[in-house]
Amino acid sequence: RAHVFSYLKTGDHVSIDPEHESFKVRPGLSSFKETPEQAGQSLEPLLDFMREQIPEAERPSAPVYLKATAGLRMFDASAILTSVKETLAASGFKFDEHKGAVVIPGSEEGGYGWISANYLLGTLTQPFGVIEMGGASAQVTQVHRAVLRGSALPAQSRFSFGLEGKNYDLYAHSYLGYG
Repeated sequence: RAHVFSYLKTGDHVSIDPEHESFKVRPGLSSFKETPEQAGQSLEPLLDFMREQIPEAERPSAPVYLKATAGLRMFDASAILTSVKETLAASGFKFDEHKGAVVIPGSEEGGYGWISANYLLGTLTQPFGVIEMGGASAQVTQVHRAVLRGSALPAQSRFSFGLEGKNYDLYAHSYLGYG
């Protein structure tokens, strides 16, 4: 899935435009477990979509990231990532081979889902908890209220970030294999 985001600037404030273009292809990268060398090539329709959205002159400064989720956490996906990195490096977009294509932990997957839901709903000041089910996992994510709970949050279930001048500390747990 490819998402092409635009940024809105109002004075000194920069935010992501919630209206953005996206495009999805199937099969997912985990389907290339037996033929990992073909994984990078499978991204070409997504890259073509991105090329349609981003003017050629802006592509070298437009970063591209691949954040693989539970489907690739279920096995050693290093050969798939190698193929993907080669394709993204040759795409014409700004690509960091060390951070640009990674398999993210479940807490990060849950955290990004929580951000997306609450940002798009406009509920960051009084956020909702999110239960999300994907193809290979399910995530449960909510604001962690350490003062109320009286306990520390386990590192593997913590997702912390800052957005629009506020810091968030989330409990984000992923249940691998329950998608």
